[in-house]
Amino acid sequence: MWGFAHHVAVSSTIKPIYMMTGAIAEYYFKRSPYDWDPVTKTFNFHGPSTFPTRYTTAEDIGNYVLEAITAPDAANGGFVRVQSFEASPEDIVKAYNAARGGRVTAKLNCLGSLKDAEDKLNEGRAKYGKSEWYNYLRYSYQYHIPARSWDYEPVDVARFPNVKQTSLEEFFRRNPDV
Repeated sequence: MWGFAHHVAVSSTIKPIYMMTGAIAEYYFKRSPYDWDPVTKTFNFHGPSTFPTRYTTAEDIGNYVLEAITAPDAANGGFVRVQSFEASPEDIVKAYNAARGGRVTAKLNCLGSLKDAEDKLNEGRAKYGKSEWYNYLRYSYQYHIPARSWDYEPVDVARFPNVKQTSLEEFFRRNPDV
């Protein structure tokens, strides 16, 4: 994103709005078997189980986008930093179990330390190169999110009070297929 933002700034008069959302909840829990095993209801992660990650639901992203593009200063472009909730792996298990009322129990599976995730990322880069990035992309997320190297403060949540943030437990209640 930063490379594109710099390119646009020096080569164009357009002023895009860039949105930082953290992890997209639907991707993690519905599309990524590396993160969430839908059969065993297991959340896979690297690093400490108490480390919080920023998540935003697709619905909240849509609502934030609508607010951002209709804001009085939208033509100025810039960066928008938002989230729905923060949750650690331990929080995920607690919220999932609460949302399911004890009928289904989620589990945690620590895949190793942050160093392990970084090593897997570097091994994938060396083995596959840039053209086969999809073979190791998951380790980018497994390393950079808990390492906080991609972190941001969701300062624009307060700027858009019309968006009701979805909680983690609410996300699980709304998605019984997870």
